[in-house]
Amino acid sequence: MRFAVAFSLAVAACAAPDDETRRTNSAPVAALKAPVIAALGQPTRLDGSESYDPDGDALTFTFQFNDGTQDMRSGESVIMHTFETESLYEVVLRITDGRGAESLAAQDVSVTRHFSDPPDFCADSLGCMVGDSCEAGVCYSSGGTLE
Repeated sequence: MRFAVAFSLAVAACAAPDDETRRTNSAPVAALKAPVIAALGQPTRLDGSESYDPDGDALTFTFQFNDGTQDMRSGESVIMHTFETESLYEVVLRITDGRGAESLAAQDVSVTRHFSDPPDFCADSLGCMVGDSCEAGVCYSSGGTLE
C-alpha cells in the first residue's frame, strides 16, 4: 500500500504545468502624457493611461517628479501634482505589472510663474509648436517608453 501512495504522488509531481505556469511574462509598455509648460503652484495633470501590459496584467503606476517630493505610487493612471518651484523637471512614470516586470517613460515639464489664466499657449484647432497635442490652451507631449 505504501508503494501505491508514493507512486501516486510521483505521477502528480510529474504532471505537465498548467497554462499559467508555462506562460512567459511580457514587459508592460509605459506612456506618459504631460504638459510641456505647467503653472507654478497649481495642480498639473500627469497621464499614464496609454500605458498597457501585453499580457493584460493589472498595472501599478509610480510617478517620479524629481522636484524633491516623494514619488507617488498608485493604481490610478492619471494623477495631479503641484510643483512648488519654478524649474524644468523630468517626470518619470514607472509601470509595474502583477508579476514584477517594469517599464519607464519620461517627459520634461517646464514649471513657470508666467502662466496665463486661462492658458493660451496653443489653440486646439492649430495644434502646438512644441508638443504633440493642444488641450484647453495647454500643449501636451507624450513621453515614450525608455529602453
